Amino acid sequence: MGVGLLGLMVGSSGGWAWPADEVVRSSRFERVWQAGVVGAALACAGLIYQAVLRNALADPYLLGVASGASLATFCWKVPAVYAAVTGAIPWAVGVGRFGFAFVGALAAAGVVLGIASSRKRADPGAIVLVGLMVSMTCGALLLLLHELVKALPGSGYFQTLLIGELQTNLGRDVLMWATAGVVVMGAWAVLNSRRLDVLRLSDDEAQNLGVNVRRSRLGLLLAASLLTAIAVALSGPVGFVGLLAPHAARRLVGGGHARLLPGSMLLGAGLLIGADALSRGMAGMRVIDTVLPIGVLTGLIGAPAFLVILMRAGRGAR
Repeated sequence: MGVGLLGLMVGSSGGWAWPADEVVRSSRFERVWQAGVVGAALACAGLIYQAVLRNALADPYLLGVASGASLATFCWKVPAVYAAVTGAIPWAVGVGRFGFAFVGALAAAGVVLGIASSRKRADPGAIVLVGLMVSMTCGALLLLLHELVKALPGSGYFQTLLIGELQTNLGRDVLMWATAGVVVMGAWAVLNSRRLDVLRLSDDEAQNLGVNVRRSRLGLLLAASLLTAIAVALSGPVGFVGLLAPHAARRLVGGGHARLLPGSMLLGAGLLIGADALSRGMAGMRVIDTVLPIGVLTGLIGAPAFLVILMRAGRGAR
């Protein structure tokens, strides 16, 4: 709540106070709202991936799931722009950005898990390397598609889908639907927190404790992919939030997922709201000339933290 109030008080024009103007207040409120939803979704998705894959390095960004969702969202954007120009209503526009992002996230997750599971021992490093390969491939395809359609009006949206940036033209109806999806998926994950606890064990141990491993894993991976799709549809592939928030929450509330899930979601929301407030604050104080995309700040914070977690995971494996 404190971070949310900070986000409402920081202005990109140098102001530092509660906004008196209704338009300014509404604009800042929507940014804080959007950042909170995206951060909570990524944190919850990252925690689910880490538990289901038994991989401390799992994260929607590092697994390539966010990049797959970004590529699919851009494929949705092209017919949407075409419809705006011609007045036609292609079938793709009716499906919506969230549907396309969900399909892209599922496809990327399937490719990563399929390639990684082809090895006799899918160690954490192998899964991350395959995820980075998928992420780079999706990024290259996204650039190629943009070059092909950049003459269309409104195609400047692609920067958001490359690095991650809060959009200011979505409308409150889109934010409400996204919030509802994150709340429902987060609540469902909390209700399945015992399964997440058990899935950290071996498959045989989990089966002996009465958990249908295959069905539980599939359902939880679908939920994590849907959460990732919601986040990417709103802001593009924001990196490392799904990695940092769960690891920070474990130090605060322990390893039980009944407490870890809501703790991670709150920390993820706070991290992204704080990063957005920092970016607007630096622009307001003329430290930089523009508001940095939020993915830049999370990358600067997350990359060193990822290296620390990677080294710890390597020492644990030895």
